[in-house]
Amino acid sequence: MIDRIVRDFLDGQTAGVLATTRPDGTARQSVVYFALDGDRLLISTEPRRAKAKDVERTGRASLCVIGPTAPYPSVTLEGAARIRATGIGADTAPGRGDRPGAMLIGPGAGIS
Repeated sequence: MIDRIVRDFLDGQTAGVLATTRPDGTARQSVVYFALDGDRLLISTEPRRAKAKDVERTGRASLCVIGPTAPYPSVTLEGAARIRATGIGADTAPGRGDRPGAMLIGPGAGIS
């Protein structure tokens, strides 16, 4: 469950840095758009991107979101992740509904 303070912080943001694990075990980081959906994060991506392939392989990801003004507060969320390639649209990220894939992080995001 995402704490109310964290939820309020995330509601004011639209982008963050997604971290996944490459096949060789090193970290991969990408700037992504995201939206909060209950206790899940929806991240706009394309299924053929390396970050999506990392998630398909490992089932995990983390997202760090940094506030825009000093003292630059931040939140990092990590956990189970999966790629959703059907039933996507405007809910994948505000204004980014044209993307053909979405990544989900959080409860219910585990690989089935």
